Amino acid sequence: FKPFVYAAAMKFGYTPSSEVDDDPIDVIRGRDVWSPANYNNDYAGRITFRKALINSANAATVRISQAVTIPLVIQTAKLNGIVSPLPDVPSLAIGSAEVTPIELVTAYAPFANGGYRVKPRLVRSIETADGTQLWAQEEGTGTPVMDPRDAYQVTSMLQSVVDYGTGRAIRDYGVRGLVAGKTGTTNSGTDVWFVGYTPTI
Repeated sequence: FKPFVYAAAMKFGYTPSSEVDDDPIDVIRGRDVWSPANYNNDYAGRITFRKALINSANAATVRISQAVTIPLVIQTAKLNGIVSPLPDVPSLAIGSAEVTPIELVTAYAPFANGGYRVKPRLVRSIETADGTQLWAQEEGTGTPVMDPRDAYQVTSMLQSVVDYGTGRAIRDYGVRGLVAGKTGTTNSGTDVWFVGYTPTI
């Protein structure tokens, strides 16, 4: 979910080279205090947005979400294609809401498509063995939901996640070429996600 926080920040002119503090943070809401921790309590101090996403830094991402506001993060995710309810809570920035895999694929598509949201489909056409087309779904043009420059920058950051960060495991499995994506892990590692894309997939 973190890429939506960074995409929301781009609307304010932030870039992958913008800097944020990756130090412990307390978010106070009424009488409640929430203190998100980084994995292994490892903090990097002042880092770029790119490095924060590469390392999946919770503290830095929460700081960014507080600066741009959770409602804007929600709006960005919804525009991109998330349809599940997204609560206006600080922990949303690090993925506390439940969404489906198809929603994430749909919502990542604008990053890959120059800012255009497209409707996902499982079947594009049906053909006989000799190549005669029996049925085809019309190609949609998509709906613009992001500035294409922001989509490019988010994609660039997600490529860095695969090349240098938490997504590096797919490189270790032999996947080559341009790949952009993000890992995600639920509490205690119950679920482990990877959502990503290439120029053709």
